[in-house]
Amino acid sequence: MAARWSLSLARARPLSVATTIPKIVRRVGGVQRASFSLHRPSLFPSPWRKESGGGKEIRRMASKSEMDKWLEAAKDGKWPRAFGNMDVGYPQPTEEEHSATVIWLHGLGDVSGWAHVSEYFEMPWVKFLFPNAPEGKVMCGFPQWFSPSALGPSKSHNDHDGLLESAAFISAIILKEKARGIPPGRIVLAGVSQGGAVALTSGLLLQDEPIGGIVGLSTWLPSLVDGDGLGQEVAAKTEVLLCHGTRDTTAKFAWGEGAAGSLSELGVNVRFTAYEDMGHGFHDEEMAEVLPDIEDFLREILPETPP
Repeated sequence: MAARWSLSLARARPLSVATTIPKIVRRVGGVQRASFSLHRPSLFPSPWRKESGGGKEIRRMASKSEMDKWLEAAKDGKWPRAFGNMDVGYPQPTEEEHSATVIWLHGLGDVSGWAHVSEYFEMPWVKFLFPNAPEGKVMCGFPQWFSPSALGPSKSHNDHDGLLESAAFISAIILKEKARGIPPGRIVLAGVSQGGAVALTSGLLLQDEPIGGIVGLSTWLPSLVDGDGLGQEVAAKTEVLLCHGTRDTTAKFAWGEGAAGSLSELGVNVRFTAYEDMGHGFHDEEMAEVLPDIEDFLREILPETPP
């Protein structure tokens, strides 16, 4: 029998793994961090595959006809909802400098809250785009990529149309960047919470060729993202970085674990970074920890000199 290992994080729920995981644990600025990459299937359980107790299947797969419908919508640019304006990071690269694009999706109600991060990365060859979600019908009209009733992996089916529409909207932005001459491998999606779920759906299900990578912060894998809809080439060539706080009670830490496990099972090269004592919000101390990890990932996927 293979030895069982646990990732040692103070006050964090142990991660039971049936094989050795290479890991780095360090503490900087008061926040302890553990990082590891998943290259083998079934490292983590996927806790949302069945409802507890009843055993009722809750995963819902998107049919090929649905995917084709939303891919066509992305090409036509016609949307049932009115999406918000696009914010662009500062400083913007010149046309000659511009060789890569990062599309960053905010969380529920958090309009333009991330536009400043482009200044942190100091990557003048990268254009940072910050699209804004439509206003919702609930929660006082806060911008939302899909209904709050669909928060979490086991509730994705509550608004799969909203999720797919938002994912197709992001795919339309990718198409425009490709039309400007940016290769798909030089495009990265990033998303926070709701935005991360949309980024994973768009980047893995609604692409006809792989993009460079996806960053998900405090997010989950929607049940629509399944092996039947995920092409082998997209799975093999799309790098994914997931970052999650162990004390996140909004997008639960187990959702991030499960997302890493399910993506690994689907053949995606996924890296999962856990941050001890970090919750769902990102304040100065948390940002000081998370942004360097994202920068390392972006510089690896989007080097200044294209390969």
